[in-house]
Amino acid sequence: MFKRHQLELDKSATAFELRARRRPFLCADEAWFTTQGVLRHLREKGIRQYGADVERYGLLILSSALEPTEDGNAPRNGTLGTCTVAVFFVHLYMAYATNFAAMKAAYQRPDIWGVNVAYCVCELYATLMREQLREAFVALETIQKKFSEAARREALAEMLAGYFESQLSTSAQYPLGRALSDERQALSDVLPAEALAVWADRGQDELKVLRNRISKRLQQLGRESSFKDKVIEWPRKRSELSDEEAEIVEFGEEEKLLQEFLFRETLRQEVQRLRGWAEAAGFSTREAQMYELDMRTNYNTAAAAREMGVPDKKARDYRSRYLAKLKRAAGH
Repeated sequence: MFKRHQLELDKSATAFELRARRRPFLCADEAWFTTQGVLRHLREKGIRQYGADVERYGLLILSSALEPTEDGNAPRNGTLGTCTVAVFFVHLYMAYATNFAAMKAAYQRPDIWGVNVAYCVCELYATLMREQLREAFVALETIQKKFSEAARREALAEMLAGYFESQLSTSAQYPLGRALSDERQALSDVLPAEALAVWADRGQDELKVLRNRISKRLQQLGRESSFKDKVIEWPRKRSELSDEEAEIVEFGEEEKLLQEFLFRETLRQEVQRLRGWAEAAGFSTREAQMYELDMRTNYNTAAAAREMGVPDKKARDYRSRYLAKLKRAAGH
């Protein structure tokens, strides 16, 4: 759903930018009045749905959606889904209101005038169109942090992966496409984790900047994965190797390749055994989250604590608890 929606937004934004190049003043007026119309629509919708004007009482709507039950594990007013929609609604209004304020400021700036003002307003509007889904990501992340025990932890990763998948070009004429040519399934499996990591460190960067970071990361993983596959292949005659493979063989010859293969096979079996212990350990929700983050960040306490929204000390506590359960499951 999010992938299709983002493709539609990108298509509309691109069409608007093309029209703006030819008729900037007309498109600037379109951006101005459309933004006003969206703000008016959101205010009317807020009164109908939440009984409050989002312009004046947006924070009240937000606090009501995030008010927890007595045990703190679920929202008091509605389901997780309806509260996520409420948070998205408020954030979307704030995004449009901020954008409209920037449009008004553009007309008042003394350093730009004439057609440059029109171009500025059009650029602001096109950027907002492409960035709309950012507010959906923020809303879901807000709900997950507030109600971590009840929210589905994979939802944000899946949503981000769907978005970035729509933004990444896998054509063979681009570096990412060539990196994915032999590793498409393997790399698509790691996309949710990579997307979540990039999102956690987003700062104020636009989504297109995050997309470029993911693209570079996947290209790197593609090259590394292809190299590993070549390393663990069963040795062949030198005459059958490509120039690149021959260089690898010269680095270690067939015996080292066989040793590497045996080492990786042993490692694979150890990983499977560890997964079995983790399944039998009976982790709590937070312990399981800490375990997954440790596997992904190589036991980076600060990164895991930031992702979980807890102090470093609490993250270490979760780690010690899941490690104790893991040892019991392993019979130690």
